[in-house]
Amino acid sequence: MEEKAGSPETVTEKEGGSMSGNERGREKTGIDFMIGLRLIVLLLVLIAAVQLYFSIQGVIGMWVADRFIPLVNAVYYLAVVIGGIWLLKDVLKGR
Repeated sequence: MEEKAGSPETVTEKEGGSMSGNERGREKTGIDFMIGLRLIVLLLVLIAAVQLYFSIQGVIGMWVADRFIPLVNAVYYLAVVIGGIWLLKDVLKGR
């Protein structure tokens, strides 16, 4: 009879460890929730960054003399490009 029932270790190994299916489902749901939350926050940060970008354009138009606007815009665009490359340096290196 013992051979049919199997030892406790065999039963545990067949079930995939001590975690039951219900616990795995909760863990996966928790991971999915955190991924969704991070995506929502990322979207909000992206929207805020775009709004900031255009707000700075408006500030440049108000505070800088008309003849210097192209120069200030060029410096601003250069700063945005350098900042973007610096933030994405790991992605660009292939990591």
